[in-house]
Amino acid sequence: MAGSIVVHHLASEKEQTFLPDTEHQVITPEYAVAYCYAEEHHRLSEFFSLVHQHQDDLLDRIRNHYPIRYGSQTIGCGDWACLAVTLAKGA
Repeated sequence: MAGSIVVHHLASEKEQTFLPDTEHQVITPEYAVAYCYAEEHHRLSEFFSLVHQHQDDLLDRIRNHYPIRYGSQTIGCGDWACLAVTLAKGA
């Protein structure tokens, strides 16, 4: 899907696809990998609480609250990763 963010689980064949802009929330690669990490670790309630309480500085909060890691072309959180250039290339 063009413009989507595809997140891959590195230890299995699981993947999740996110649309970057929804009506209620702008989805970034950091948001997508943190969501997958939170879902895997049964922490979605905590994740959505963070999302709803910190709209103005959400990206910083996600970076500080979850184990976000940056590679040269990837963004990861735990065993989940996506290409950091997904949106730039429109893939």
